[in-house]
Amino acid sequence: MGHVLILHTISGNFLTDTAYIFPKCGKFSPSIKLLAFIRLHTSESPVGRIVTHMSPKTLVILACSHKKASKPVAARDLYLGSLFKLGRKFAEIHHFDYVIISAKYGLLRPDDIIAPYDQRIANMTDVRRVRELVLPPMQELLRQYEKIVVIGGSLYRKVLDPVKSAKFEEITDSRGIGGLLQQLRRRIDTEISLGQRVHT
Repeated sequence: MGHVLILHTISGNFLTDTAYIFPKCGKFSPSIKLLAFIRLHTSESPVGRIVTHMSPKTLVILACSHKKASKPVAARDLYLGSLFKLGRKFAEIHHFDYVIISAKYGLLRPDDIIAPYDQRIANMTDVRRVRELVLPPMQELLRQYEKIVVIGGSLYRKVLDPVKSAKFEEITDSRGIGGLLQQLRRRIDTEISLGQRVHT
């Protein structure tokens, strides 16, 4: 039986997980830059085998919320809806970049300073209007990211229909927002649990 040493490293637009398998008594001194953490597991895999897994650079796209702060703040702090807040937590706990589809401004970065407004995507006319604002900046993001996760209501997701491809993952739930929130909490709890095991 040996150990597996998994190193998280950066390679271009990819987050790389490399598993080095070696005997318990062996020595390991890689000249490699660590990105996040090292995990040590026991394994019965053959000694000396190296397995590399490439994790794509991921962008999360969140929908804005009707509930907002009462004064101009960074976009990350403006939206107070439960789905937005949990989606933001999901992105941040995984160290994913994220942007926000605003019903008024189109695509926002988390640090954009935005004043409160009363506008939402309520029908297909709104979808087409917001799509005109969102699609131009999306072209560059599509080149930068290998995976795109979309979290939001159905009309907000429709804004992205013209550019959707195999790299898109839409987190949805047939039970509605309650089921979607439950899915996100489960994913967040899994990531927290993994982090706790790594550091113990």
